[in-house]
This record gives sequence, C-alpha cells and structure tokens, in this order.
Amino acid sequence: MRPSTSKRRFRATITNPTSSPPSRRSTHDVFISFRGVDVRNTFVDHLHSTLGRKRVIGFRDDDNMDDSNVGENVDQRILRAIEDSSSYVVVLTRNYGSSAWCLDELVHIMRCSRHNWGRRSRIFPIFYHVTPEDVSSGCYEDDFDQHKRRYTYERVDGWLRALAWIVGISGWVVTSGQYVQSMPVCHVCLNLFCLHLATIGINSIHLDIDIYSEK
Repeated sequence: MRPSTSKRRFRATITNPTSSPPSRRSTHDVFISFRGVDVRNTFVDHLHSTLGRKRVIGFRDDDNMDDSNVGENVDQRILRAIEDSSSYVVVLTRNYGSSAWCLDELVHIMRCSRHNWGRRSRIFPIFYHVTPEDVSSGCYEDDFDQHKRRYTYERVDGWLRALAWIVGISGWVVTSGQYVQSMPVCHVCLNLFCLHLATIGINSIHLDIDIYSEK
C-alpha cells in the first residue's frame, strides 16, 4: 500500500543578480539521468512534470523507464540530448552502477560539463536512497566486479572517474521518511530558474511548487 500524502505550497521570488547579456539558449534546460527500475513512477516522474509545469524544458529518456528497452550502449540520440542541455540532474540509486547505459551517460555529462561550449552549466546530483559514501565505496562494488570481466579497462576506468567526479559535487541525499519527492525538486527548480533568468531575459519571477510529504 502506498503511503498517504499531504500537500503544501512552496513560494519563492527569484531575482537575477547579474546584468550579463543573454547567452545562447540550449535545446534542453536540463537532462535527467536515472535508472528506470529504481525511480519509475516516483521521483523522476515528479521532477519531470514539475519542471514542465514551470516551463523548464527537461529531457528524460522515456526508454529508460522500462529497462527491457535499454541496451548496453547508449545511443546517439541520448548523447546529442546531453550535448544540447545546459544543466544536468543525475539521480544516483542502488542500481545505477549496474547499468552500462547510465554510466555512459554520466561519462558524457562529465565531458560536456567540462567543455561547456561557452554556456553555463550546472550539475545536480540526487542520491536517492544511497549516500555519496555508498556510491564511492561499496554500493557498486559487485557491479564493477562484473563490469571488469565484461568491458574494456578504458571503459570501466572512465565510469569510475565519472562516479568519483559526481560524488565530489554537492547534492541532495534523499532517504525514506523525508520529503522523498519534493524537496530536491524545489532545489533543482529554483536553481534552474536562477541559471536561465538571464537567458530568457527576465529579471525576476514568482515560483510556486507543491510539496508532498509522506505520512
């Protein structure tokens, strides 16, 4: 049985403190990287729908919602979407490290965020029912034992470097009993709007987000 929820509304006014000219708009405001089996119909759905209501253009790989559709190699459509995004949400979960597809996404996100192509970018790690310590030491150990037997050293080493990079970025840790879906969504939405105020030429906006808490 799913837990009952109560709803509150979060309101904020965001002002762009800079006067820099607008930069070129990316195709997508944010790319969401996640493992479907862990967050199907939960956090990612809530995040994506909330962003859409606030007119933030998010890219979510819908094939990833059903793991049976995901192969071992990330396809060019996904790589182009990563390149055409100005910000990234990486939802790290218990099974994220078992997916070659997700790990390849993460490597490409790392590369794109470093090159940046003249655009501002922002990374939002969400540690969903895991901690940064879990990810960096132990959580994916068995997965990587299998990866080392199956894939090349260069590919596995790239995955490990990408995980070490993402763990070093400040993010949200979401555990059971907290505002499991809503508080990280508020954080991401607020920061995305701050990043893109200059891009869309708006000095300030009012933002309402519904917060759902578990009972």
